[in-house]
Order: sequence, then structure tokens, then C-alpha cells
Amino acid sequence: MRSYSFNRTLSEKAATIINAKLNQCWENAYYALHQVAELKQAWYVEGWIIRKAIPFPFEHGWLVLGNEIVDPTRVLWKKANDEVSYFPAARLRTAHVDRHVADTLHLPLMPRLCRKPSTGNSYQRALENALAALNTSSPIQFH
Repeated sequence: MRSYSFNRTLSEKAATIINAKLNQCWENAYYALHQVAELKQAWYVEGWIIRKAIPFPFEHGWLVLGNEIVDPTRVLWKKANDEVSYFPAARLRTAHVDRHVADTLHLPLMPRLCRKPSTGNSYQRALENALAALNTSSPIQFH
């Protein structure tokens, strides 16, 4: 399994450039992908997260660049230093995201992508992985 680290500096820069807003993780990731020069080659990701402070899986959107997670929403949380574990379900390149957004004019994309068996299964698996991580005695890998 690939290991990722959280890039706080780039996440904060992206949040500032796009004027990120709480509770708009998918939009924040989408706009950062388009407006932050360093993120042009990033993957747009939708899946689940578990925050250490709130041990419950939440649907979420973020970016992955190389081995780093860029999450402009996370830096806005009251507990911005809260540790988070990410469970990706779908990774999409910019052109693919843009095609879906043009068709639906709506984020997140997973409700539409879940109609496809391959993506729907990955979303369910990501949720199952998140739930399994909560129910295990092994520590969750937080970033």
C-alpha cells in the first residue's frame, strides 16, 4: 500500500489562492486543481476520511501530487492539526473531472461514478476499509 504524507504548506497556499470554504471539500479540491500552478498534475480524489478527533468516516475530496496529499479544506478546520486518515475511492485526472463536471455541473462526482460497477465497487471498498480501520485494534495510519 502506498504511503502518503500531508503537505500542509501547499494545502495552505491552495486554500488561500482559491479562498477555500468549510464544508466544500470537493469544490475546494476542484478549484485548487485548476488555479494553483503547482497542482496542475495532481490527481483529484474522492473517498472517505477519518479524523482522529472525530472517529467516524466522512465523505471527502482532496488532491494527490506524487506521494503527498494536498487538502485545502483540512487547513480550515478548527483543529487544523487534527490527524486524518484518507481512504481513496476514485482518482481522476483534470480532463476526466472536467468532463464529468461539464455533464453534471455538480460535485461530488461519486454519486454519478457509482453507477459504473468498477467505480461503485471502489467507493464501497474504501468505506469498508475506513470502517474496518475503526473496528480494529491496529492503529489507523494518520497523516
